[in-house]
Amino acid sequence: MTHDLHYFPLGGSIEVIAENFASFYELLEYIEINITSKRSVDEVVYIFSDDEEVFVTSDPSMVFNTLNSLKTYFDLESESTIFLQEYSSYEEAYEVALEWKENNKICYNENELKLFKTFVN
Repeated sequence: MTHDLHYFPLGGSIEVIAENFASFYELLEYIEINITSKRSVDEVVYIFSDDEEVFVTSDPSMVFNTLNSLKTYFDLESESTIFLQEYSSYEEAYEVALEWKENNKICYNENELKLFKTFVN
């Protein structure tokens, strides 16, 4: 079983990839010690995902608490990957969240989807 983290810090120029955690708990511990405990509320905006759901918050404890609530599910999985990025504003973070979900059929309302398809085609 391996659990991986893809982390892009605010102002970073490269993605930090931490791999091969034996348990999801070890991955959570790494996130708490090395990332979220070093920030205060409203210092940065976090966007994080388990590759299915996307979460956005400026509260570092919410990153840990949300992932911790999913811990049982992930420990049952043989592999998991968490994507965690930091941004200076909600605007930037939500733009990325929207990009991450563009393949979802309910990403856009019908009028915006028509406009989006016009620009793409």
